[in-house]
Amino acid sequence: MLGKLLLTAIVIALAFTLARQKGLRKGLEDGLLSGDAADMAGKQRNRANKSLQGNNDSPDSPAQDSTLHKDLRLGAYLFLVLMTGLGGALYYYQWQDDREIITVNLYRAGLEAPVSYEVFKYQLGERSFVTTNGISVTVAASERMEVIGLDN
Repeated sequence: MLGKLLLTAIVIALAFTLARQKGLRKGLEDGLLSGDAADMAGKQRNRANKSLQGNNDSPDSPAQDSTLHKDLRLGAYLFLVLMTGLGGALYYYQWQDDREIITVNLYRAGLEAPVSYEVFKYQLGERSFVTTNGISVTVAASERMEVIGLDN
């Protein structure tokens, strides 16, 4: 679980760093270029814009681009909230299911009545379990284990 959280944090940090570098690079091109370098960059930008527009007579205005940028940002935030909420809900339901108390009956040779234990669902192993009181029980090969309360 810790590995998944660490991997997610690394991916978020990497995406933030890349987005920040892209913004810095754009700022350098827009504000810090001077003289001939700025003229060349402007001409190249104009050529690129003309080739992208083609024969389209109505180029995108800066207002439309800004609106699209805001819509994409809003969509990204909504997606982030949705994924975080969904992940939190799934984690909560898994936690709630694991905390369910089940009954384990051990039938031993020589005893007529079984010995009963209460166990959290996540503490139940294949041949062992830990009770709600903290007692660790290992089931012998001669014993039969009956689990009451599992929904398969």
